[in-house]
This record gives sequence, C-alpha cells and structure tokens, in this order.
Amino acid sequence: MKEVNIPLYDRPKAYKLMQDGITQRFEYSIDSFWKFLKFYLEIISKISIESPSPKVVFRQVLQSMLITEYEFRILIDCVTERNLTSHTYDEKTAKKIQDHIPLYYVTMKIILDRLQLDQN
Repeated sequence: MKEVNIPLYDRPKAYKLMQDGITQRFEYSIDSFWKFLKFYLEIISKISIESPSPKVVFRQVLQSMLITEYEFRILIDCVTERNLTSHTYDEKTAKKIQDHIPLYYVTMKIILDRLQLDQN
C-alpha cells in the first residue's frame, strides 16, 4: 500500500473524517449484528420475536444460551453507545465509544464463530 502524505494543515480534517468513519462503521456493524441474530433465532432456532429491537433480540439469544451473561452485558452496552452516536454527536462521547469498539468487535466475532461452529 502506498503511503499518503497529508499536509500539516489538512491533518485535523483528515483525522476528523477518519473518526467519523469509525463511528459510522460501528453503527452499521452493530445494526447488522443484531439483525443477523434475529434472523438466526427465527430461521435456525425457530424462535419468533414479536417486537424486534436489539435489546429484545439479545435477551432472547441469552435465554437460548447462545451467548453468555458477560457477552450479553457487552452487547447491551454496545447498543446503548450506538444509540448515543446516532441521536447526538459529541466528540468526547464519540472518542470514549471508539475506545470500546475493539471489545465490541471481539465479542461479536466470538459469537459469530461459535454460531458457525454450531452449524458444522
């Protein structure tokens, strides 16, 4: 990959764009994740969810013993922080949330890997 030199006067703008991109990817990743879990429950586990929302889906996944209590709490925190980013944008809040993204990513990856293994 070719290295790009950003002029000093453009670095704050480039940094802000990068931070905005991280936040947006976080938002659609958690949205896609809970919708996948809803689909998994309905199709694979044959469990119907009448009022789909992320927290309801996560609770049902926990009750189905597909995730641990610890993973459940992380996912609830993740959705709570996702809601903070979508309703109001505050740079300090966004930075705090971005610090948590690696934990959220690892948690989602572990759950996805476990579900995939269950299907093999």
